[in-house]
Amino acid sequence: MGWYNIEMVETCNQLRLIIYGTGRRLKKYIDRFDIDSIVCFTDRDYEKYADGLYGKRVISPKDICQYDYDFVIVTTDIFFCEISTELVRSYSVPANRILHIDYLIGENKKKLEYEALLRIEMMMQKYDHASCADVFRDALGHYINVVKQRLNDRGLRYLESYEINGDIFEKGNIVANSGTLWMTENSRSKVTIYVVTHKDYAVLGDPMYQTFGVGDKHDEQIGLNPEYKHDSIEHMNHLINECTALYSIWKHDSDSDYIGLNHYRRFFESAINPGLPVQEWEASIILKNCDVIVPVANVYGNSIMEQLKEYICEDAYYAGVEALYEVFEHRSEKERNVLNIFVKENVMYPYQMFIMRRELVDEYCSWLFPILFELIERVKIKDDWDAYSKRIMGFIAERLFTVWLMLTEYRIEELPVIKTDDLGPYGLS
Repeated sequence: MGWYNIEMVETCNQLRLIIYGTGRRLKKYIDRFDIDSIVCFTDRDYEKYADGLYGKRVISPKDICQYDYDFVIVTTDIFFCEISTELVRSYSVPANRILHIDYLIGENKKKLEYEALLRIEMMMQKYDHASCADVFRDALGHYINVVKQRLNDRGLRYLESYEINGDIFEKGNIVANSGTLWMTENSRSKVTIYVVTHKDYAVLGDPMYQTFGVGDKHDEQIGLNPEYKHDSIEHMNHLINECTALYSIWKHDSDSDYIGLNHYRRFFESAINPGLPVQEWEASIILKNCDVIVPVANVYGNSIMEQLKEYICEDAYYAGVEALYEVFEHRSEKERNVLNIFVKENVMYPYQMFIMRRELVDEYCSWLFPILFELIERVKIKDDWDAYSKRIMGFIAERLFTVWLMLTEYRIEELPVIKTDDLGPYGLS
């Protein structure tokens, strides 16, 4: 495999490319491609090309996942970020397989490179607290050279054309940013983020993300040995929600160095590619300087418990809260004090989402599940409660994550969360 600008002509023809967009820019540059390297074209208006284009099929973007390819080349000169986001989140295209045609053919390469360098350097600065004031120079060339060296020192290299060859994908992780390519040295740590779902969703192309089905999707699980079902609390899913998945992950994932928990409609957002989920190389950098990645904290207009009371029936609320205090009567004085402080505060880390070392997952779950099991014994779910109120223990579990963080005082880094439910139907078959 190879790439393409003046130095890339021969090796580019060995790649398998899907070209996004059938407009004027494609017509302008089509002669730069070896047609044999093009798998197919894709466009939202694919139906206009029933007879194909340049001898190749034109498909709907939703069908990209059915093809074997190396890169999707976006030909439009505007809306690159929007198209990239759609490809990743709606059509399961890996973020590191999307390139801008300008980078491919060498046009505006300096501009693309500069934007990518700036965003990556700022992200690096945030997570390693290093000053980058010395690299901000008026001279673009000097800036690029200095930052390239800084990034190289941290295991992130810009992919020059001659570097893309047959074994590049085995040597490092390919990173796409602003339509340009970078490579990070392979991390020695394995990061697995489990995506808990009870319905169909657009599965991400990144192998770091593993689907964990609960409820009606309990049999659709990727990443754990099927033997996990012999030690499962799936029958409690209607009570404690995603915690049933967390229990199985805790008991049966012994291979991952870092474990994360996401939802089918909520993902941690990349720091350098806004709108896209965080990638493994990026999570690895962040976790070098913190213990736990959490969502940006929610700040409410009233206390944590008053906010909960607004969304469930009064009977369920008091049953859950009274049981919680009864359980904590048998915990340590420190735990009781922290709980009392927490319930009066108006800040919490939502969604039961995190990425942290496997040892910390073990510590957290060893603390959490004895509390949840005792709550289940104490709280009697009533038939006349609405479906939302019957999930009272799941809501309490979500809040207990912040209590645990307050108890442990681990170093925390907040990342924004992509809320795909705000964008309409997501990946439904």
